[in-house]
Amino acid sequence: GAIIELDIKSLEPRLYLSLVKNTSVEDAYTYLLKNVLGYNHGEIDRKQIKLAFISLLYGASTNKIKSITRLNEQDIKKIKDFLDVRSFEQKIVNDYNANGYFENAYGRRITSINAPINYYIQSTAADYACIIYEALLSKLSSNGIDLIATIHDAVILDCQKDKIDEVMSVKSFNEEILNITSYFNVERHS
Repeated sequence: GAIIELDIKSLEPRLYLSLVKNTSVEDAYTYLLKNVLGYNHGEIDRKQIKLAFISLLYGASTNKIKSITRLNEQDIKKIKDFLDVRSFEQKIVNDYNANGYFENAYGRRITSINAPINYYIQSTAADYACIIYEALLSKLSSNGIDLIATIHDAVILDCQKDKIDEVMSVKSFNEEILNITSYFNVERHS
């Protein structure tokens, strides 16, 4: 058999784009590169876009992002303006002030306002990953595919030889509650 890992591509950024910006994409970082910044693939390192997106999402300053990504201020401003994290954060704070809590995308209550965007995105991502993997595993063959471990946005499966192709062919799966499709990096480890 084989040990195979299914990892959800850019989970938190894709959830943010879907839930807050109503934008569904396979890869959040490529989307920012091409559609927000106007660059072609390879003109800016994907890792720089990833760091900028995640840093902006969780409140880093322009100077901090500039120092860790080497992106210019104009590009950082374009991403920042597009994401408009402050407006979403204000909505969360308003909900918290009105109710004493705010809810993630699944309606789970969050009673701390210390890091509103982080708490919203991380709690939604944790719920989403559990739901998507439970649904996906129920669709795969029940005999010959065993769950070994979960790592936040990934599962590691032990697959019998005759099930390897079935698991390796998984590229995407739709989560029906939020109606957001996951796209997977699938890697065979043995």
